[in-house]
Amino acid sequence: MADQAPNRFDVFLSYHWRDHAQVEVLARRLREEKLIVFLDRWYLTPGQSWPKELETILARCRAVAVCIGQGEMGPWQQREQYLALERQVAAERQGQRFSVIPVLLPGAEPPLGFLSQNT
Repeated sequence: MADQAPNRFDVFLSYHWRDHAQVEVLARRLREEKLIVFLDRWYLTPGQSWPKELETILARCRAVAVCIGQGEMGPWQQREQYLALERQVAAERQGQRFSVIPVLLPGAEPPLGFLSQNT
């Protein structure tokens, strides 16, 4: 399903690898609604350095959906969440909007910490 990455994404999906099947269903539904969705499995090139690419994409997306499943977030998902929340604060300081949306997958507990401040 790898497509050429667009210049800008409507939403970046952050998730733990164990939730990939549920998150891919969500990604497909969002695409059906004509949103440009970043799902790492669709765009990252195997064998290439991906942390820098994720950082670049997070800087260009309009929103981040942090998909929370059962159990704790993985270390990379936590980094994505923190980077998104930092960007949200910076946008607010400039009078702009940047959404960080917690998405509760089946069986998930509500988010804790700073993410719990977002609806």
